[in-house]
Amino acid sequence: MRLKTPIPHRLLTLAALAVVFTGASPPPLRIASTAPGFTEILFAIGAEDQLVADSDYCAYPEAARAKPKIGGPFNLNYERLVALRADLVVVPKSLTGIAERCQSLGLRVEALPNETISDLLSAIRRLGVVTGNEAAALSLAADIERELAVAPATDVLPVRALIVVFRAADSLQDLTVATRDTFLSELLTRAGGRNVMGSAISRYPRVSKEEVVAFDPDVILDLTFTAEGEDVLGVWSQLPTLKAVRTKRVVSISDPSATIPGPRMLETLRRFRTILSAPAALPP
Repeated sequence: MRLKTPIPHRLLTLAALAVVFTGASPPPLRIASTAPGFTEILFAIGAEDQLVADSDYCAYPEAARAKPKIGGPFNLNYERLVALRADLVVVPKSLTGIAERCQSLGLRVEALPNETISDLLSAIRRLGVVTGNEAAALSLAADIERELAVAPATDVLPVRALIVVFRAADSLQDLTVATRDTFLSELLTRAGGRNVMGSAISRYPRVSKEEVVAFDPDVILDLTFTAEGEDVLGVWSQLPTLKAVRTKRVVSISDPSATIPGPRMLETLRRFRTILSAPAALPP
């Protein structure tokens, strides 16, 4: 019997009905990312051509720099988002104000957590689903899980470390550290360390120099990205009684990628492992 509707049109009709009855949405073609980690995920899973804009802080890979910029978390350019006809805006779940404002403008929002390793893996899988790149996303998540599964040595005590994510240039003012409720602390644990900073109201609280002296970490991981070119050990020598200063185990990682919860966190894990396994210098 001859079909009344040609096959291609019939298939299109069935696909349309599937969207209606299953609630599925077609993959977005004009995505805007408001965080570097999400931008890196989109590139890593092959969704870069669907990305039409990203934040001012998105600088990796190199092609991300060429995307139209939409500001940052505190100065997002909503007018430009609308003008770019974004059909999906990816935002950190913690930034509820941005999500609500975008939704009020009729923009579809995907709010994803990005504070822990588990959050990152969930974000990778979710972005794979919504962009139509699920296979690549599952592969990326599996690769990350595989390296994270490598356990640290159990025959040595964990190295006590302080993770500093910000401080004022050439000083120990405005010291901001990572607590145990962060992906950085989780990476530290997997590298064979133990965070001297416990949980707090904020995941990245400010601490005083007196608190740092009380912690007296074996190692200080200074991730201040503005520290490039500084004499970091010299800066920390303002606290000469610290064990990390006396044994010269104050290490600067000024690469901004170290503080971005994205696929490159494995590079940070490898750096942590190298630093923690290096022998300490004899104190004077």
